[in-house]
Amino acid sequence: TAAGKGVFGAGRAGDLRRIGGFAIKTADRGLGLISLARKAGKLAVGADLTVEAVRTGRAQLVLLAADAAENTCKRVRDKCAHYKTACAATAYTREALGRAAGVGSLSCAAFLDAGFAAAFRQASEIDSTDSYTHRSSERKDW
Repeated sequence: TAAGKGVFGAGRAGDLRRIGGFAIKTADRGLGLISLARKAGKLAVGADLTVEAVRTGRAQLVLLAADAAENTCKRVRDKCAHYKTACAATAYTREALGRAAGVGSLSCAAFLDAGFAAAFRQASEIDSTDSYTHRSSERKDW
């Protein structure tokens, strides 16, 4: 490569941040954390594995795609509300979540590590004091 250009081209090196040896675009930090968690084995992928992680108490934060099916959203949110697990609807599409996790299309996923969950909350500015998000009820003290 030419001096100063790097592998990503001129002017692009400032948009990258290295976390644990991986280069992550700063604009896509949330997706980068999803990718890192998947590579570390700390991400439950898909509705069935996500619900299982919530049931067993391993899920720290559940993510829902913006265009996920209503039935899937209701199933996952109800489980999160019952087991008092943090659940967040993201602005990412199923395709964007799937690309980050290394699968085709992904409607929901769960961080299995508290560190990844906290970093994602910070990157996405999710209110960490909210114990869980449930659309059909405003109660947080179940």
